[in-house]
Amino acid sequence: MRFQGSMRDIAVPNGNENDFIAEARALGYSGIIFLYQPKEFEEKSRLISEIANLYQGFSVSAGLLIDSTKAKSLVSYRQLMRKAGFVAARGFSSQLFEEKGINLIFGLEEQKKDFSTFRNSGLNQVLCSLARKNHIAVGISFSEIADAGSRQTEIIARAIQNIMLCQKYGVALYAASFAKSPEMMRNPMDIKSLMLAIGMGQQNATHLFL
Repeated sequence: MRFQGSMRDIAVPNGNENDFIAEARALGYSGIIFLYQPKEFEEKSRLISEIANLYQGFSVSAGLLIDSTKAKSLVSYRQLMRKAGFVAARGFSSQLFEEKGINLIFGLEEQKKDFSTFRNSGLNQVLCSLARKNHIAVGISFSEIADAGSRQTEIIARAIQNIMLCQKYGVALYAASFAKSPEMMRNPMDIKSLMLAIGMGQQNATHLFL
């Protein structure tokens, strides 16, 4: 999934792809992956192919975004998933971890409520085993942490737990801004510094970006 020497951000655009590209290049990324919902993916993929031809030495690609609310409909997306070079799922559903066509799951820390006896970070040993078996990586969203407001301490605590679980059970870890606007993007070194501060090991941090 990762390209040698690459340092790509991941974003969820809304018709502002060129602004994202300009910001990504200014911040020092080697490329950017734009995520699109199933209903718009094929049309946007064609657009991104045209945009990518305009840039030399900078990778621009489209990925398929599947929300956890659609996990029960994964069968209907499998043909589209096979067409996509990169498939990301957002949010929690145990069904997502069983789907071999998914490359990365992010937004696990957005669980609304912790359980009475333990923190509900969206991951556990069973899900980590499934992720490793199906070659699914876990993504940590910088924008989710930055924009958490009053829940920031809670989201960070969940991210710490998920990083610990991934490292313990050998699940691939990546980080990105997952920004919805160019202003939400951050320098890759800032993202790396945050990941190190909340418990990511140096070895994982060396291969932090896609």
